[in-house]
Amino acid sequence: MSHFSADAPAIVLGGGVGIAAGLYARHALRRAASQGESDDALTLPGWLLAVLGGLTGALIGARFGMQARLPAYLYLVAITPALGAIDATTRKLPNRILLPAYPASAALLGLTAWHDSGSAAMWRGALAGALLFAVFLVVALAAPVGSLGWGDVKLVGVLGLLLGFLGWATVWQGMMIAFGLAALYVALRTLVQHGQHGQSLPLGPALLIGSLTAVIVS
Repeated sequence: MSHFSADAPAIVLGGGVGIAAGLYARHALRRAASQGESDDALTLPGWLLAVLGGLTGALIGARFGMQARLPAYLYLVAITPALGAIDATTRKLPNRILLPAYPASAALLGLTAWHDSGSAAMWRGALAGALLFAVFLVVALAAPVGSLGWGDVKLVGVLGLLLGFLGWATVWQGMMIAFGLAALYVALRTLVQHGQHGQSLPLGPALLIGSLTAVIVS
């Protein structure tokens, strides 16, 4: 991880954003669970969400330092705990968090591209987001009902924008890690349930973790 910096302000800022996001996620999870069915077995304690969020934010801070790119990827850190926890528990990705992520991510990356004179990166991110959105949309339309949620389709468009800004290799890494995690989850669940079919797979957490991991190691 030689690309990591020792930029203390960025690491502290990232850790603070992640901790705050983890604490908020618990509140958002309670709100979402009260509006629909939930699986209490998948509910994570608030302190764990805060610790995981803080660690992830600190790694993002170390990855970018106090660069123009940092705010865009700290925004991803900020929305990940709530989206991941809610999807894992309710099998839904809330539009109130997901839809504003499109203009917010585009604006933050646009400012980054303007600061770094990197218009090519912005166009690449937009293309990656559109391609992933289109692929997931086709799969959602063709697959059996419940196999792939519309929230996953909307989420992957945002993730594609953020990953594509960093490069096509980052997009590939993010998706491969995400589907690897999803496959591992399915395998472990099958073993625990002794081959019985359970609820549909919440793909959002895997997509979010895979994307953040790809950003950190890219």
